[in-house]
Amino acid sequence: MLTGAAAVAAVAAGVSVVATDGAQALLAYGPWLVLAVVLVAATFWLPQVEVSDAGVEVRNVWSTVRVPWPAFRGVEAGFSLEVRSVSGTVSAWAAPRSSGTAARLSRGRRDATPLPGGEPGTVLRHHGTAETAARAVAERYSALRDAGHLEGADAAVAAGVVPTRRLHVRTLAAVAVLVAVGVAGLLLG
Repeated sequence: MLTGAAAVAAVAAGVSVVATDGAQALLAYGPWLVLAVVLVAATFWLPQVEVSDAGVEVRNVWSTVRVPWPAFRGVEAGFSLEVRSVSGTVSAWAAPRSSGTAARLSRGRRDATPLPGGEPGTVLRHHGTAETAARAVAERYSALRDAGHLEGADAAVAAGVVPTRRLHVRTLAAVAVLVAVGVAGLLLG
C-alpha cells in the first residue's frame, strides 16, 4: 500500500516536473523520484524474520543473516528483535518493539495464547512486534531442543556451522545506479 502510494506520488511529481520545467528536467529529477520509490519498497517489503527448523533468518534492507540453531545463543526484544549468535547480535528491522500502551494491554495474556506453528517442521510467519517474534523464536528453539534435535550443537559450531550474511546485491546496485544517474543528471542537466 505504502509503496504504491509512493509510486503514485513519484509519478505525480514527475508529471509536475515535466509540466513546469519540461521533459529535460525529468532527466535531472526522475532518478531521485525512482530512488524514493525503491527505498520505500526496500524498507517496507524486504524486512522479514523467518523461523524454521533450520534456524532464524533475519532479512533487513541491505542484507540477510541466517542463524542456524546450533549457532543460536538467545533472543531479546529490545528496540527491535535482537537475535544473538556465536558471531554476535543481529537486529531485525521487521520486528519493532511494541508501544508501551500495547505492552501494558497484552501483559496479562502474553503466555495464555501459544503461537500456531511452533512445532518442528513448520515455518513461522507472524505479523507483529519484537515481543511476538522473540516468543516465536524461543518457542521453536525450545521445541527443537526438547525433541533432541539440537544435541551436538557445540560440535556443529566447532565444525563451522555459523551464521551467514548475504548482501542484497540487487537493492544495493539499484540504489547506487540511481544515485549515480541522479548526480549525473543534476550535473549535466
